[in-house]
Amino acid sequence: MFRPSQLIASLSALALLAGCASVETPPPAAPAAVVELSPGVAWVANDPTWGEEAEVVFAEATAYVDDVAASRPAKSWAVALDLDETVMNNVAYQIERETTGTPFTRENWHAWTQSKEATLVPGAKDFVQHVTAIGGFVAFVTNRGDEDQLATEENLAALGLLRNRDF
Repeated sequence: MFRPSQLIASLSALALLAGCASVETPPPAAPAAVVELSPGVAWVANDPTWGEEAEVVFAEATAYVDDVAASRPAKSWAVALDLDETVMNNVAYQIERETTGTPFTRENWHAWTQSKEATLVPGAKDFVQHVTAIGGFVAFVTNRGDEDQLATEENLAALGLLRNRDF
């Protein structure tokens, strides 16, 4: 059994030893794992040829529309375009899905549309504006829900495509 003076001496020695002991620093956290994007997402996100090819396609579509419109009265024809990945680029949403490992859900898609962060596919804006300038209408086809409509229109407006009587 310790006497009080021995206990105090032992505790004091322990405290001194603890104070002198080196504290081991944990190793630095490993860098976050690099996620390899799927080929299609990586191409759209990182390869400039994607944008160049999109512009070529819209240039070809412009030439075709010019030919067809020449034989039709103004306001008697329209062009239908899929909205997502044809006019609006959602690659940031796809990157988030792949890097977090979370699949598409109605909830995370809705959150994405509400963020209004989609960008335009290169060439889309010029094409849409050209169609309306030469007397056509543009109809966007989408499977976005009604709850996404206002945010989608606001996203398009921020990108320079304002809803009017021509779309």
